[in-house]
Amino acid sequence: MAASVAPGRQATTLEWARYYVSRGWPAVPARLGTKFPAGEWLRYQTSLPSDALLADWFGQQGFTRLGIVTGKASGVFVADFDGEAGMETLAMLDARGFPTSIRQFTPSGGCHVLLRHAGDVYIPTRKFRESPWRDKLPGMDIRGDGGFIMAAPSVGADYGVYAWDVDAHPDGNDLADTPQVFLDLICQTADGTGTAKDEPLSRAPGPLGLDLGVINDGRETYMRNTVLAVTRGLHDRLGRMPTEQEVFEEGWPQYSARVDLSRAGRGENEFRAKVRYTLARLNRGAIPSFTNPAAGSEPMGDKAPGGGEERAEAAPVLWVDEGEWDPALIPKRPWAVPSYLMHGSVSVLSGQGAGGKSSLVVAWTISAATGVDVGEFKPSKPMICVNYNTEDDQDEQRRRYSAALAQVGKAPKDIARRVMRCGPSTIGTLFERDAATGRVVPTKAMQALEFLCEQSGADILICDPLAELHNAEENDNTAMRAVIAAFRGLAQRLNIAVMILHHDRKGTNAPGDMDRMRGASSITGAVRVMLTLTTMSQEEAEKFGIPADQRRRHFRIDGAKSNYAPAQDAEWWRLDGDEIANGETVAAAMPWAPPGAFEGISLSTCVAVLEAMQRGINGAPFGCQGKARGELFTMLADEPFNIPKAQASALIAAWLKNGALTERPDCPSPNSNHKRAGFVVDPAKISEMRHGI
Repeated sequence: MAASVAPGRQATTLEWARYYVSRGWPAVPARLGTKFPAGEWLRYQTSLPSDALLADWFGQQGFTRLGIVTGKASGVFVADFDGEAGMETLAMLDARGFPTSIRQFTPSGGCHVLLRHAGDVYIPTRKFRESPWRDKLPGMDIRGDGGFIMAAPSVGADYGVYAWDVDAHPDGNDLADTPQVFLDLICQTADGTGTAKDEPLSRAPGPLGLDLGVINDGRETYMRNTVLAVTRGLHDRLGRMPTEQEVFEEGWPQYSARVDLSRAGRGENEFRAKVRYTLARLNRGAIPSFTNPAAGSEPMGDKAPGGGEERAEAAPVLWVDEGEWDPALIPKRPWAVPSYLMHGSVSVLSGQGAGGKSSLVVAWTISAATGVDVGEFKPSKPMICVNYNTEDDQDEQRRRYSAALAQVGKAPKDIARRVMRCGPSTIGTLFERDAATGRVVPTKAMQALEFLCEQSGADILICDPLAELHNAEENDNTAMRAVIAAFRGLAQRLNIAVMILHHDRKGTNAPGDMDRMRGASSITGAVRVMLTLTTMSQEEAEKFGIPADQRRRHFRIDGAKSNYAPAQDAEWWRLDGDEIANGETVAAAMPWAPPGAFEGISLSTCVAVLEAMQRGINGAPFGCQGKARGELFTMLADEPFNIPKAQASALIAAWLKNGALTERPDCPSPNSNHKRAGFVVDPAKISEMRHGI
């Protein structure tokens, strides 16, 4: 297994495991929902797993999460900086010359820094949240001998993804040696009272310039606000993300003019570290308020915070187009799935509860992932989908997908790493609106979901249902416009297509009626595509000959227009039960077509029907309209024909087209002397059919 470049975005977990082992890093499977190895793993603290074992773990057994064993055998240990506190500690260390080495971002917003193991010393695995280190290096843990870290492409418990820092990637960087002062610090022990046995080590001078007895500053709010304000101003002015040096050159004079630089930890190096850290967060979309200040929690004023100078002039409020253009050069609409999903925009699918929406989007995401059409849903290419469901847990999602995959002759491996199924561990709210200010702020769940979409390269995001995704008043037009705008901002930032599932109002709702959707009318005005899902009505069931107990298994999809499309022309689906491997029967949605004109009807039956129409009523042709036509449908629905109304209508249309029937306005009426429009049978066509029997 020769070392090569890291696997691509669509690579399997097995390919990643082989890549790590080729670097000498023992890769082992991890338990689902935890950060711990699965099964016996102690031996791999001193040896590497074989390729056959990797194939068994990540191929045959199907593990999708993996980790790396740290310590002397692998030649690597890890400084784990967790959350904001940890990242502030890392920024402080970076400002003092901490080696870049190889780094990995974690789902919690933290960072793993991989360093070369000293080899001749024991490096403990320990949490620096314990005394006496918690006040010196807050948010930092060490994974040394006997330790273990999760590694890309694993998905965390909150559905975030582990991902290597592109600027400190294993492919382009070597493990850095550990500064001696840092090594001395992490290897020291504590006595029973929680104080370090060797106090001088914590204040020893070294290449990091650490003086851990003095450095105790937490996050500097003013520094953060300065960096964000300057970065946003430069971004608006330059039309791109500024560089670290550009932010420093503009921001440092403003910041330093108002800060007491005699205090430790507030100097130029720390400001540079804050700039570097902030730009890294912005580039991975971890500060949503940057592109939408009104929706965020980062405080921003009209002026830059340093010295009261005016911010750079913002982007124009309006765009204006007044010149000539070439129509041939206009970009086509960026449809992911024509008429359903468009990149950078939001679609809504609305229907009654338990009507089949969740099963339908399972079929759609399988179609999108495989690039295979299903019904009228025709993806432009194979795509990556994220299905966020607040109502179905992991097992229920697997049941639904197992049944749907079986319906189309596919298996879970066919959509592995192409359909990300996720949901909240507790509450599923993605956006919270402050009633006083009107601001819509992303929750931690939304931040984790956005990071998952970004790191997986998702093309489509499904969110189900809208009522669980926000805390705004559903009937408040202003509030719901802001919520949908927040989803649209997400779609535009990541250039993905977002579909939100929504509930109808109570009562009977017409297919394709946009006013049937629950809540504020602003929802309909803020989205690109609106679709309705409607259970088959009793009238439609009678037309199609569907038994009453099977009616609710059928539903139709219509574009949201204020009209009732003909039932025969709607896009129909049916929920069919399919037994999955665990023995359960689970419903799956599949396209369904109403009976065709000649489906199940023999040629002899066609002859008999035409002969009956030729005889008519009391020798007069059946009428083309109104009650007289109803008499024809009644005859065909009874013995011996048993043809449903919808199919009878299709038969008549087909015969009118091929000339077996014609319409005449002057046919005799069976009950009066008045003329009426009626169907006239062509005897020659009956003769042709008889020859074919």
